[in-house]
Amino acid sequence: PWKSAQWRTLCIHWSMAQRDLTNNDAPAVALSGVRRLLLRLVWLYGAWAVALGVLLTLWLVSVPGLGPVIDATSEAAKSGVAGLVLVTTVMVLTALVAILAMVVSRQHPSPRGRALGFGFRKWRAQVALPTTTIGYVARVGQATIITVGAVLVGVIFSLFSPTLNVAPSVYTNVVAAIVIAFTFPALVSERAAAAVSATVLPEAASLRRLLLIATVLYALAGGLEILRGFGHSWVVWPTWGLTWVPALIAVELALRALARLFLPEPSPASARAATESILADVFTRGPRAPAQLIRTHLGIDFSRSWALSYLSAALVPALVITAFFCWFLTGFKLIGTSERGVYEQFGAPVAVLGPGLHVLAPWPFGKVRPVEFGTIHSVATGTEEAADPAEGISAEDSPPASLNRLWTTTHATQAQYLVASESGGKQTFQTVNTEILVLYRIGLTDADAMQAVYGVIKQEDVVRQAASRLALRYFGSRTLEAVMGAQRESLQETLRSEIARDVAAAKGGIEIVGVVIEEIHPPAGAAAAYHAVQAAGINAEASISTEIGKAAATSGTAQSEAIQLLGSAQASAVETVETANGDAYRFVADKRGYDLSPRSFLMEHSYRNLASALVQTPLTIIDHRLKAGSGTVIDMRASRAGQSSKPDSSAADPAISDQSQNQP
Repeated sequence: PWKSAQWRTLCIHWSMAQRDLTNNDAPAVALSGVRRLLLRLVWLYGAWAVALGVLLTLWLVSVPGLGPVIDATSEAAKSGVAGLVLVTTVMVLTALVAILAMVVSRQHPSPRGRALGFGFRKWRAQVALPTTTIGYVARVGQATIITVGAVLVGVIFSLFSPTLNVAPSVYTNVVAAIVIAFTFPALVSERAAAAVSATVLPEAASLRRLLLIATVLYALAGGLEILRGFGHSWVVWPTWGLTWVPALIAVELALRALARLFLPEPSPASARAATESILADVFTRGPRAPAQLIRTHLGIDFSRSWALSYLSAALVPALVITAFFCWFLTGFKLIGTSERGVYEQFGAPVAVLGPGLHVLAPWPFGKVRPVEFGTIHSVATGTEEAADPAEGISAEDSPPASLNRLWTTTHATQAQYLVASESGGKQTFQTVNTEILVLYRIGLTDADAMQAVYGVIKQEDVVRQAASRLALRYFGSRTLEAVMGAQRESLQETLRSEIARDVAAAKGGIEIVGVVIEEIHPPAGAAAAYHAVQAAGINAEASISTEIGKAAATSGTAQSEAIQLLGSAQASAVETVETANGDAYRFVADKRGYDLSPRSFLMEHSYRNLASALVQTPLTIIDHRLKAGSGTVIDMRASRAGQSSKPDSSAADPAISDQSQNQP
């Protein structure tokens, strides 16, 4: 462990290295001091890189048992601070290892292999260097070291890019403090590299610039993390942009090192590490860096141009005027048609501005806080999931899966509640799945806009909590039959009024537009069983209705037949009575006729009966004066169809003759 003795030893070695670096009269001793300085810097940045790499690896693999550490690492990785710091550290560490390889090769210019020892007194490691020359290290060695470092930088950059909308937590300031704390050792390292003479270490200037960039990036990373802790979510973009700086520098160094492979090996005096970077020069040499780079690499001196001299002289006034004009433009505020704005002067609200262009006091004297104007939001009750946005589909398109409201499907915005029930005479409970959406907006009045800005931070949380609380109370006080059989229109209106009353008490300027009940049904697993129970009930009711219909039909048929029989009996009775009356009337008439003339009455009846009897009987009339046996009787009547004309033997029949004689 690094106790006080170890720290004193490190400080002694550091002071010795500084003394050796400033001693230009002893180049061998100075080179040894540079080697010790580089070894310590490699240890410093290597330990920092390894620590960050281990924490990020533990976060990626989700190792259990490290709750706070993993949470802090997760937030740092998602916000991009960990990626920025690790990319910068690996970039600097790559340059340090490349320069250290050149220093070791300068200390031992012979082609024999050497052993590189690094560490502290109680623990030292020996690394065997290959049998190389200074020129070989300046070409192949630099290309290998810097290319490997650039690849690591690319992998880290791709894995730990910042994520949008990362909410700050209690670990935000801790991460910022750790990053800023490492800025001080980085600053000491930069100052130590700046004190190294170029005659002892030709790469001292480029190393100082890389260490300076690392120090500035560490400080900016910590500052951006502090701003994110105050709720400024826009800092993710500067963090992402700053991460590109060390990544591009590492790519440039790798390209330079690889390009050296096509050059012949340099002499030991001209061999240098591939740590020169144009980007680092631009970032660290100030405004004159582009002109110096052009003069150095292209041989063009822009300082002799009168136009550039004029522009340089007018640059400061132009920047001041432009800055003042831009500051003045902050007083012009354009508010869209779907927004309003609460105008503040010196921090106090003055008025609510509607859509349009407004001329106000410049920032910070005047400020406009935007407020929504008529935008309707939806929030699901009983869950933290956001409601699905409305999907526009045409009439011919197939509906998406999110619009499937069958009981057997589940949605992210569904909530589950316990409702009272009874089974076997005992009190129990059952579960139902619901999807209830609350539609709300910021009120349209100026007072609502003021309350929305200064009353509540997140209106969505207020609406969700109020709706979830009321829905829980509603389902907890009713049975499953009452819930499933309730009218949705009345339930929606009841929930809307109660939610509006609770939300109004929060004074957040929220207006509840409506409540939409998408579905209320048993869980998806019990949907089939509930459907079977409902089907059985429906079938039972249908059977009862069918039997009632059959009974009604049978009763109607019986009543119809009874009425028909009764009517027939009544008609028969009336007919019999009337027939009897008719017979009685005829009897009276016949009796009266008989009383008046008995002989005529009897003769009339005899003739009438005879006429009735002879209607269907063929007649043969014979003169009563013809006597039987007096002669032959010839039948002169026309022959019947199908019979020949021949004498009728019946004419000679005595019985017939006698019968004919008795007729009048």
